[in-house]
Amino acid sequence: MRHALLGALCAGLGCGGGVVTRVEDTPSVPAGTACIVLEGQPTDAAIEIDGHPHGVVAGWRAQTFCVPPGRRRLRLSFPGHYPEFFDLELAAGTTRVLQFSLLAEPSVPGEPHVPDGKRR
Repeated sequence: MRHALLGALCAGLGCGGGVVTRVEDTPSVPAGTACIVLEGQPTDAAIEIDGHPHGVVAGWRAQTFCVPPGRRRLRLSFPGHYPEFFDLELAAGTTRVLQFSLLAEPSVPGEPHVPDGKRR
């Protein structure tokens, strides 16, 4: 019954065809931290917080990770795509949901595709 109710709620809110996470599967906010939930594509995008690597989006349980509160600069990147930046002010005990969609870089006619997205 609970899954049916969740499904009906999701359909009513216009959720996409993604994975539905049960409420008890979502990590709680540890004391003295703020959490960030990343929703978007590509899920293999690399995460940087204040210039430091923080894994990839899909590598975190429920695509959620926690950081110390305060001002944070989040960068998401993926080879062959433009990076996306978020400047955040995070309060302790809060969760912030960020939606992203990294845009593919245009290909240059006559130039071979470089898998890691770097040009010579």
